[in-house]
Amino acid sequence: YTAKLNNNQTWLIYASSPIHLTKDDGSTIHCRGGFSGIIRIALLPSSSPGFESILDQFSCCYPVSGAADFTKPFALEYKWETRGKGDLLMLAHP
Repeated sequence: YTAKLNNNQTWLIYASSPIHLTKDDGSTIHCRGGFSGIIRIALLPSSSPGFESILDQFSCCYPVSGAADFTKPFALEYKWETRGKGDLLMLAHP
């Protein structure tokens, strides 16, 4: 699902099972009915189709837990436990 907001941001919404989303104004999205599953949301950095295809490629893998590990001085490594198919594409800030 693609949601274009009033501030010109475009967000991609990935759901593991069917979901019915409606946008009633430029910044509010509602889900009609129940939903059971996994939702991943990503900001599309540009309208270039290349960016969207990259996000699509990594949309099926999601984190279920993680840890930050200081492997050496001034280095921080994130370790994720994941579910789903493929590799994880994740942005994390300390």
